[in-house]
Amino acid sequence: MTLSSLADLWFRRLAVLVVLFLVAACSSGESSPSDSSQTDSSASSGESSPSDSGQTDITSALNSMLEPSGSGVLLRVPDGLDSTVVPATFTRNDIYPPTQMYVNPPQCTGTANESATDGYVSVQEFVIDFCSDSSPPPDGNGQLAGVDPFLEAAVGVVVGTQLKRFDSGIYYPTDSNSTDKRCRWNGSSYDCPGSDGKGGAGSADGKGCQPTQVDAPGPDGLKLVSDPTCRCEAKLSGNGWGDWIDHWLKYASNHPGVLPEYTYFTGNDTNTPYNESGGQAGKAPMFAMDWSSCWVSDINDLVALQNAFWRTRETWFNGLVPQAPDGQRDPTNQDGMKYYWGWNETPVSKSIDSSPSNWDSIVVKLPAGMKTISELSPSARSRLSSTLDGFVTDNAIPLGKPQDAYVITLTESQSDSNSDVWQREFSCQPYDFNADGGKLKINYLATSDKSSDGKGACWLSD
Repeated sequence: MTLSSLADLWFRRLAVLVVLFLVAACSSGESSPSDSSQTDSSASSGESSPSDSGQTDITSALNSMLEPSGSGVLLRVPDGLDSTVVPATFTRNDIYPPTQMYVNPPQCTGTANESATDGYVSVQEFVIDFCSDSSPPPDGNGQLAGVDPFLEAAVGVVVGTQLKRFDSGIYYPTDSNSTDKRCRWNGSSYDCPGSDGKGGAGSADGKGCQPTQVDAPGPDGLKLVSDPTCRCEAKLSGNGWGDWIDHWLKYASNHPGVLPEYTYFTGNDTNTPYNESGGQAGKAPMFAMDWSSCWVSDINDLVALQNAFWRTRETWFNGLVPQAPDGQRDPTNQDGMKYYWGWNETPVSKSIDSSPSNWDSIVVKLPAGMKTISELSPSARSRLSSTLDGFVTDNAIPLGKPQDAYVITLTESQSDSNSDVWQREFSCQPYDFNADGGKLKINYLATSDKSSDGKGACWLSD
């Protein structure tokens, strides 16, 4: 073999080695596709900072539904009810009040914050004794013994892609006891729930009236409701349903069914909010909305009437039940705004609870104004871990795979252009609850990760 032939052979072998080296180098820098259930993107302790803004295909789709032009979504919090229909909340970003997901129990705000009166009668048993009890409510999800539920994360489910399946077309713009306390009109009389909670509107479609329903008849006979099922009076829908609120303020005391002690809004100065001198007299506690609420069948009417309650809160709310902590008792205080019952109710079939296949995801709703799980107190994070653990156990949800234990976070923040407008956003927030004495982790797989096929994922594991 000639020298030229040897040189040529040597260069060929060298070229092969270079190619092999480059292939090996590229392979070592590339993540190979794997089962996303085996990928753990949680921080080893506490919270990590997700890339892609914490979005997945599911959170992005749900956020599109939240747009004012979107279809909206339903939020459902487990409540232990066994009625034919159960309450859910319809939400979209043209609904402005904060705390859009039910907190339990809503009359509590923590030891030393609660008031012993609702402005009319003593609420020692209903609030003070109840909120300081060490035993949770029957559904097991309430946080008592001095805990402020408005500073706790709520756990529930979100339904978006199957909204049409569960949307009943019946919407109460406030907390309304639609499925557990309202009476159903049977054509000639009212069927009210018994002591066991059975019967009433919850045994049918959720249309009904409170036993203490405030219909506020005016001098011309016009009422807040238009029929015996307590449908909202459409003749009062003017000015974005502001006419309904005005009628409520003028004539709410004109109803013999309400307990005589509750004379709201007699002597009410609508120009003075409850936190100013003389402003509390004549106004009503938050549960006045329950007693007065009625139902509509159009989403736009729901949005308008719910916003009307919110924007006029300074004219009717007396700051009691719930009472915000000292220093936050101002209807315009950013921190104090969260102490508002901002959810609505739409009765949905109880089958919504029967299978995780009905939901888009488990959802962790943070208190209004909080952006991250780590902002919760250590004890609140520990309780959140326990609540999540109880939820997956009660629903027999296997841990460790996105297709089984998908979980996302819902946050609420004020609009940059209007502090009275609160907006919602879904995202994935990876978090390791072991740092707080828990045993669960929220894992995040970014959409940029090749193993996620561009979808991303967010799931619970132990």
